[in-house]
Amino acid sequence: MEYLIMGYAFLSVGIMGFLYAFIMGMLLLRKKSTDSKKKFFLAFLFLAIFLIGAYEIGSSEHGEKMEDTQEHVVTNEVNSNQTVSTSDETIQEQLDSSIGVSVEQFVKTFNEKAPMMQTQLRITHLDTNEGPGSDSFQYYFTDTLILTGTINKNTGELREVGIIGGNDGTTETAEDILAAASLLITSTQTNASVEFGDDVIGKLGFYDKGVDLSKIDNSTVLNGIKYYVLALPSIGLSFGARSAK
Repeated sequence: MEYLIMGYAFLSVGIMGFLYAFIMGMLLLRKKSTDSKKKFFLAFLFLAIFLIGAYEIGSSEHGEKMEDTQEHVVTNEVNSNQTVSTSDETIQEQLDSSIGVSVEQFVKTFNEKAPMMQTQLRITHLDTNEGPGSDSFQYYFTDTLILTGTINKNTGELREVGIIGGNDGTTETAEDILAAASLLITSTQTNASVEFGDDVIGKLGFYDKGVDLSKIDNSTVLNGIKYYVLALPSIGLSFGARSAK
């Protein structure tokens, strides 16, 4: 189920980001600006994210159909007059969940902790997009480093928050991805030290000897929040946090 939710998040971010980057790229191309190449690269990155989201949704829905079929067979053996369906309830529980931190609290903590990590990354303003199940946002630190999140419509608290970092092979980009990931993790916990984020990244196996970052897919649960790192083939890495419930 969590991969289905993540799939929809990637799908939404991917399509909106692709349209924005492609249109900007075309406009810059008409002006013969060299920045058009960056926008087209960004469009490709978002298209890949969109395809990953579509794949996750397709895989999750196929798995759910298989589970529903098996559940239906077992139920009929017990009582042919009874049927059990928990999919809708489970999805609603996922949408109602949160990590217990409001968007305002998250942004405030992120910006307060950033100077302590000697990074220029800041969140200035988040534009929220309203959705049927939950609201969402995306924020560009750079063309290849993006903050995304979904919000519990009832409480205003973050349901999930993550970063997508495109890897261009430079040390500066790698440092920005890790700084953003550490700040993201720290900002989901009340009164957490700046070292907390880096400690969690370590628990995710990111610093393990011999780890293949092009294939990494790990998670860990701390204080009721599930933190994860996921390799995005041909793109880079995604770090995130969601309720462990």
